[in-house]
Amino acid sequence: KGSMGAPGDRCKNHYAAFSVGRKKPLHSNDYYQTLIFDTEFVNLYGHFNMFTGRFYCYVPGIYFFSLNVHTWNQKETYLHIMKNAEEVVILYAQVSDRSIMQS
Repeated sequence: KGSMGAPGDRCKNHYAAFSVGRKKPLHSNDYYQTLIFDTEFVNLYGHFNMFTGRFYCYVPGIYFFSLNVHTWNQKETYLHIMKNAEEVVILYAQVSDRSIMQS
């Protein structure tokens, strides 16, 4: 048996992170519409596609998503977070006399 070699490099932790926003209002009568963002704050490794509005999960693990939506006066708002074709979270704001920030 030979002698022990030098220690190798530590394993790298793999992670994904992105933060995007939209400055322009989005009004639509479409039943479903992909939300396309216009501002990229952080997009490590490019896992979020700004042109399609999709996040691609290249790193296995548990993910945490946080979102904020500003609804306008007299507007009903639905927002669905999808995993492939499945709705996993639905944010809903009723029509109101004032604008509302949902998180």
